[in-house]
Amino acid sequence: MLRLIPDEAALLIRSPGARVLVVADLHLGFERELLASGIRLPSQTGRVLGRIEELAARYKSTRIVLLGDVKHTTVEIAPQEYREIPDFLKALRALGEVTIVPGNHDGDIMELVPRGVEVAPARGILVEDGRRKIALLHGHAWPEAPALAADALVFGHTHPTVEFREPSGLRMVEPAWVFARWERRKIAAAYLRFRGIDDEGDPLVAFQRAYGQGVKSPRIIIMPAFNRLLGGMAMNAGEGAMLGPIFSSGAVDMERAELYLLDGTYLGPLGKLKAARG
Repeated sequence: MLRLIPDEAALLIRSPGARVLVVADLHLGFERELLASGIRLPSQTGRVLGRIEELAARYKSTRIVLLGDVKHTTVEIAPQEYREIPDFLKALRALGEVTIVPGNHDGDIMELVPRGVEVAPARGILVEDGRRKIALLHGHAWPEAPALAADALVFGHTHPTVEFREPSGLRMVEPAWVFARWERRKIAAAYLRFRGIDDEGDPLVAFQRAYGQGVKSPRIIIMPAFNRLLGGMAMNAGEGAMLGPIFSSGAVDMERAELYLLDGTYLGPLGKLKAARG
């Protein structure tokens, strides 16, 4: 069973004998970038840790999956990250198993990872809830082929939000969950191109032949950033393109994607939200 946690950018996957808590886009150490712009902000690492610890205790999780961008710098490792992230991960490890699925900001993350914390491939992992297979990935890289036969795919990376404007000019931005589907033939064709495999005129048949499995039409879930002070992409404002190869393939119908606020409020399809904003 996959469950969104109310009022949090987190979800829980329950299966017999396991409870997996998933969060994405912590960007620990991002305060350094703000400081360079003249904004002084205390470290948020302790607050992020406290929220994860509270969720792990409340939902009795046995495993925590950090779905990419644990740290903020991309290639380098900043002094603040050296100071804070190893202790942060040790504290999480005390709560149960910890798995990091690296994101595009997690360059050299292994230098910060204490013993006992798993660093998975950047192409993601598969978990099961007892009945279904769920692919967990950051979203900046293509997954391995078995993910295309999963029942659900969970992404980070984009930091989706929605923007509300009052006639007076007041602007509010709220994090949002995004649910979408892809077109099977288009995603199969795009994946085969990525792998350099000829689709032979029928990408679904060619994919089956190449990988010994079909392509499903899974539920695609894009997670909001867990770090509450991060910015994001205002989906209804048309702020740039969706991030990652799966979305740039054109296979995902984003106009029909459905958006929800963290408290579960249903906002409607993205296409209608963009049209209503004008």
